[in-house]
Amino acid sequence: MPEVGTKIIVTNFEGIPQAIIETTKVDTIPFNKVSSSYAQMDMGTEIDALNKWKKAH
Repeated sequence: MPEVGTKIIVTNFEGIPQAIIETTKVDTIPFNKVSSSYAQMDMGTEIDALNKWKKAH
């Protein structure tokens, strides 16, 4: 599980830092309660996102 306060450095293909991502909140949701809107955001598509998310996870 991710921990609040964890920081990740994102680099480009040359290894040059481009951004820092900090985890500020962690939610735990039962698998069968994941919403279609969350699946769309996580999968980057609106086409059958929830079914694709469930197969991927």
